Amino acid sequence: MSIPALRNIAIIAHVDHGKTTLVDKLLRQSGTLDARKPVAILSDNGIDHAMLALGAMHVGVPVVPVSPAYSLLSKDFGRLRHIFELVKPGLVFADDPKKFGAALQALGAKSTPVAELLETNPGSILEREFLKVGPDTVAKILFTSGSTGTPKGVMVAQRNVLHFVDSVCERYAVSEHDRFSQLFDLTFDLSAFDMFVAWERGACLCCPTQAQKLFPGRYIADCGITIWFSVPSTAVLMSRLHMLKPGKYPGLRYSLFCGEA
Repeated sequence: MSIPALRNIAIIAHVDHGKTTLVDKLLRQSGTLDARKPVAILSDNGIDHAMLALGAMHVGVPVVPVSPAYSLLSKDFGRLRHIFELVKPGLVFADDPKKFGAALQALGAKSTPVAELLETNPGSILEREFLKVGPDTVAKILFTSGSTGTPKGVMVAQRNVLHFVDSVCERYAVSEHDRFSQLFDLTFDLSAFDMFVAWERGACLCCPTQAQKLFPGRYIADCGITIWFSVPSTAVLMSRLHMLKPGKYPGLRYSLFCGEA
C-alpha cells in the first residue's frame, strides 16, 4: 500500500484486502487470539493501526488501544502494567518497536509487525470466525484516563458502534465524497466517529502527522477536509490566530467540537 505524504488513510475498500489477509494470519498463526485475548495497540493513529483494528473486530477479537503516554512518558509503566494484567492480550502492536522498546521490555512483550501479518492469503478460517460475530461481541475495550486512580476498562459492543455510526451517517448525510479529519487518539471514544462513520460510507479519513496538527488551517485546505471534529480549544486557537475568516474553507460542510470540560 502506498502512503501519500499526508498519510491519508484510504477508504475502507482500499484497506480491505490488507485487513482480511492480516487477520487470517493472526488466526492461523497461534490460535492465541479470541474474544478473551484481545489485540493491544500501543502506538499512535496510522494505517497499520487502523487495519489491525478493523481486522480484529471483523472476526470478533476486541481491540485495546492504549495511550502512548503510558509507554513513552511513564518511568515505572504502572498504568500500562495494570492494563495488561487486566486484558491479558494475545498480541501486541507498536508501530515503532525501538521507540516503545522500554515499555515492551517492562511488559515482557514483543511487537508483531503488520508487514509480517500481511504475508498470507485469507482462507476459510476467517469466514468461520466472522460468522460467530454478533451484536453483543465486544469490539473495543477503552480505558479511562486514570485521573481518579487506576485506568478502568469499558467494553464497547459491536451493536453500540453500529447504532452510533448509523445515526450519525443519517444525521450528517455522509457520502463517499466526504473527507474526515482524525484528531482524536484511538484511546478516545470520539475516534469512532472519525474512523467508522467515514468508512461506513466509503469516505476518506485523513490522518495528520504531529507536525501537521500544529497548522490546522493548512491541514484542512491541503486534505480537502469536509467534516471536521476536534476539541473546542482548537477552534479558539484558530480564531486567535485569525484563521477563521468567512469563506476560508469553502469545502468544509460540518465543524463539530467535543471532548473538553
